[in-house]
Amino acid sequence: MITPGNKLLIILNDVEEVKMLDSELKNIRVEEANLWSYVALQSIQIMKLKGSGNGYEEEKKQLIEALVRASKSIFASSQDNIMKMLNEIEEGLLKVGYKVKVVEAKLESRGAFGLSADFGVAAFELGLSFDPILNVPFIPGSSLKGAVRAAYTELLQSKKELDRDAAEREAERLFGGSSEQAGAGLIGFTDAYPIVTGKGGYLLYPDVLTPHYKDADIELDAQPSPHVFLTIAPGTRFRFYVFWVENRGGCTLRVKGEDTDLMEGYLIADKPSMGSSRVHLGWVDLAVLYALGLGVGGKTRLGYSTLRIVRYEPLRGEANAQS
Repeated sequence: MITPGNKLLIILNDVEEVKMLDSELKNIRVEEANLWSYVALQSIQIMKLKGSGNGYEEEKKQLIEALVRASKSIFASSQDNIMKMLNEIEEGLLKVGYKVKVVEAKLESRGAFGLSADFGVAAFELGLSFDPILNVPFIPGSSLKGAVRAAYTELLQSKKELDRDAAEREAERLFGGSSEQAGAGLIGFTDAYPIVTGKGGYLLYPDVLTPHYKDADIELDAQPSPHVFLTIAPGTRFRFYVFWVENRGGCTLRVKGEDTDLMEGYLIADKPSMGSSRVHLGWVDLAVLYALGLGVGGKTRLGYSTLRIVRYEPLRGEANAQS
């Protein structure tokens, strides 16, 4: 099976091998394939048809349908490996001494994460963050961290009435930055992986984007061309971890105990609680909820990639139990 990366470039430059692959594609069952490799190979056919101007939109539609149908069985075959990896991440973070919270969140709308990523971009013009080893889409930890950082900054400005520069400095202290003074920050986020499929039992879901009209002076002459592309099915449940150290490089993260009132200047709750009459949340906790509700990734202003938290709690490992 062809793997992503430089070998794809070799294929594209080898006309005879491309011809051979055209016939081999018909014998590949998408349910048994590595989706990254399968989409890369199918993209060659789509680009050839696009160059000739014949049938490439229908080819894209058929590819989308095949991928969506296959996502049920592919997730089922990958689920054990996903859970094993998440458990190993959890164990590793706790062993090295991080404080850790597990977060599980459910997609309230279609998920569009990594629209400029390589997976699918040649075929559909819009990509999707995809793990070629586990054979599933994921939400990059960098996207989660960026969204939470932006939400945290906004909360400081609106609720604590800090000016933008002061809020940015505080965000840099916690989340890190590119300057030598900022360093790595105190808080990190792992990638989020699906643990439960979404609507209809699917992991992948089709969508259509109609771009703005072009090459027409008046609307009646316009011929907008809809683009089909892949998203993650609404209802899909993801798991990721928030991890932090309380002190690093002279910076301190104030941890709130379970008997502290809401927002007394503390940044993260030792025992977060959202289901009782007395809410125990810190500023970072609020930023996580706020960010996921607003959406993570691309096209959030159009309603994509909004998530609702269904689990948010600290983990107690051997290192944490002693602290």
